[in-house]
Amino acid sequence: MSYTHVFNIGSKHLKLLKLVNFYEKEVDLLNKLLEDLLKKNKKLYSIPEAEHFQNLFIVHQNHIDDLRHSINVNKLMTDKDVKFNAGNVNDTLVDQNVKIEKEVLSFEKSVMELRHDFKKFMLKCI
Repeated sequence: MSYTHVFNIGSKHLKLLKLVNFYEKEVDLLNKLLEDLLKKNKKLYSIPEAEHFQNLFIVHQNHIDDLRHSINVNKLMTDKDVKFNAGNVNDTLVDQNVKIEKEVLSFEKSVMELRHDFKKFMLKCI
Protein backbone atom coordinates (compact mmCIF):
# COMPACT_ATOMS: atom_id res chain seq x y z
CA MET A 1 0.00 0.00 0.00
CA SER A 2 1.22 3.49 -0.76
CA TYR A 3 0.50 6.64 1.19
CA THR A 4 0.37 10.38 0.63
CA HIS A 5 0.95 13.06 3.23
CA VAL A 6 -2.31 14.60 4.47
CA PHE A 7 -1.15 18.04 3.29
CA ASN A 8 -2.07 17.00 -0.26
CA ILE A 9 -5.72 16.30 0.57
CA GLY A 10 -6.48 18.21 3.78
CA SER A 11 -8.35 21.28 2.55
CA LYS A 12 -9.99 19.68 -0.50
CA HIS A 13 -12.95 18.38 1.48
CA LEU A 14 -13.86 21.83 2.71
CA LYS A 15 -13.52 23.34 -0.77
CA LEU A 16 -15.68 20.62 -2.30
CA LEU A 17 -18.35 21.04 0.37
CA LYS A 18 -18.40 24.80 -0.26
CA LEU A 19 -18.89 24.19 -3.98
CA VAL A 20 -21.69 21.71 -3.34
CA ASN A 21 -23.38 24.17 -0.98
CA PHE A 22 -23.11 26.89 -3.60
CA TYR A 23 -24.77 24.72 -6.24
CA GLU A 24 -27.45 23.69 -3.80
CA LYS A 25 -28.34 27.36 -3.34
CA GLU A 26 -28.28 27.82 -7.10
CA VAL A 27 -30.71 24.94 -7.69
CA ASP A 28 -32.94 26.20 -4.85
CA LEU A 29 -33.00 29.64 -6.44
CA LEU A 30 -33.96 28.21 -9.84
CA ASN A 31 -36.70 26.17 -8.19
CA LYS A 32 -38.08 29.26 -6.43
CA LEU A 33 -38.03 31.17 -9.70
CA LEU A 34 -40.08 28.40 -11.29
CA GLU A 35 -42.53 28.41 -8.38
CA ASP A 36 -42.95 32.18 -8.72
CA LEU A 37 -43.44 31.85 -12.45
CA LEU A 38 -46.10 29.18 -11.93
CA LYS A 39 -47.91 31.29 -9.34
CA LYS A 40 -48.07 34.22 -11.73
CA ASN A 41 -49.14 32.15 -14.72
CA LYS A 42 -51.34 29.16 -13.86
CA LYS A 43 -51.42 28.10 -17.52
CA LEU A 44 -47.79 27.04 -17.24
CA TYR A 45 -48.82 24.06 -15.10
CA SER A 46 -50.02 22.42 -18.29
CA ILE A 47 -46.71 22.96 -20.09
CA PRO A 48 -44.60 19.79 -19.98
CA GLU A 49 -41.41 21.88 -19.79
CA ALA A 50 -42.44 23.25 -16.38
CA GLU A 51 -42.79 19.75 -14.99
CA HIS A 52 -39.55 18.79 -16.71
CA PHE A 53 -37.68 21.53 -14.84
CA GLN A 54 -39.34 20.59 -11.54
CA ASN A 55 -38.08 17.03 -12.06
CA LEU A 56 -34.60 18.23 -12.99
CA PHE A 57 -34.41 20.32 -9.83
CA ILE A 58 -35.31 17.24 -7.77
CA VAL A 59 -32.71 15.14 -9.58
CA HIS A 60 -30.06 17.81 -9.04
CA GLN A 61 -30.95 18.09 -5.35
CA ASN A 62 -30.59 14.32 -4.98
CA HIS A 63 -27.22 14.49 -6.72
CA ILE A 64 -26.15 17.25 -4.33
CA ASP A 65 -27.10 15.06 -1.38
CA ASP A 66 -25.11 12.16 -2.85
CA LEU A 67 -22.06 14.34 -3.48
CA ARG A 68 -22.19 15.79 0.02
CA HIS A 69 -22.45 12.27 1.48
CA SER A 70 -19.48 11.05 -0.59
CA ILE A 71 -17.36 14.00 0.50
CA ASN A 72 -18.25 13.51 4.17
CA VAL A 73 -17.56 9.78 4.08
CA ASN A 74 -14.22 10.34 2.37
CA LYS A 75 -13.32 13.03 4.92
CA LEU A 76 -14.22 10.77 7.84
CA MET A 77 -12.18 7.88 6.45
CA THR A 78 -9.28 10.21 5.64
CA ASP A 79 -9.30 11.66 9.16
CA LYS A 80 -9.21 8.16 10.65
CA ASP A 81 -6.42 7.10 8.30
CA VAL A 82 -4.35 10.19 9.12
CA LYS A 83 -4.54 9.42 12.84
CA PHE A 84 -3.67 5.78 12.29
CA ASN A 85 -0.80 6.44 9.87
CA ALA A 86 0.87 9.46 11.47
CA GLY A 87 -0.23 12.13 9.01
CA ASN A 88 -0.33 9.95 5.92
CA VAL A 89 -3.34 8.88 3.88
CA ASN A 90 -3.80 5.68 1.92
CA ASP A 91 -3.62 6.49 -1.79
CA THR A 92 -6.95 4.73 -2.31
CA LEU A 93 -8.62 7.49 -0.28
CA VAL A 94 -6.73 10.12 -2.27
CA ASP A 95 -7.94 8.50 -5.50
CA GLN A 96 -11.52 8.51 -4.17
CA ASN A 97 -11.14 12.19 -3.35
CA VAL A 98 -9.94 12.94 -6.89
CA LYS A 99 -12.91 11.01 -8.28
CA ILE A 100 -15.31 13.00 -6.08
CA GLU A 101 -13.66 16.24 -7.18
CA LYS A 102 -14.21 15.28 -10.84
CA GLU A 103 -17.86 14.46 -10.05
CA VAL A 104 -18.33 17.88 -8.45
CA LEU A 105 -16.79 19.62 -11.47
CA SER A 106 -19.00 17.60 -13.80
CA PHE A 107 -21.99 18.53 -11.68
CA GLU A 108 -20.97 22.16 -11.98
CA LYS A 109 -21.27 21.88 -15.77
CA SER A 110 -24.67 20.24 -15.36
CA VAL A 111 -25.93 23.09 -13.18
CA MET A 112 -24.66 25.68 -15.66
CA GLU A 113 -26.50 23.91 -18.48
CA LEU A 114 -29.62 23.69 -16.33
CA ARG A 115 -29.41 27.40 -15.54
CA HIS A 116 -29.00 28.26 -19.22
CA ASP A 117 -31.92 26.05 -20.32
CA PHE A 118 -34.15 27.35 -17.55
CA LYS A 119 -33.33 30.94 -18.47
CA LYS A 120 -34.44 30.25 -22.05
CA PHE A 121 -37.65 28.68 -20.73
CA MET A 122 -38.37 31.68 -18.49
CA LEU A 123 -37.82 34.13 -21.33
CA LYS A 124 -40.22 32.13 -23.46
CA CYS A 125 -42.89 32.24 -20.72
CA ILE A 126 -42.68 35.95 -19.99
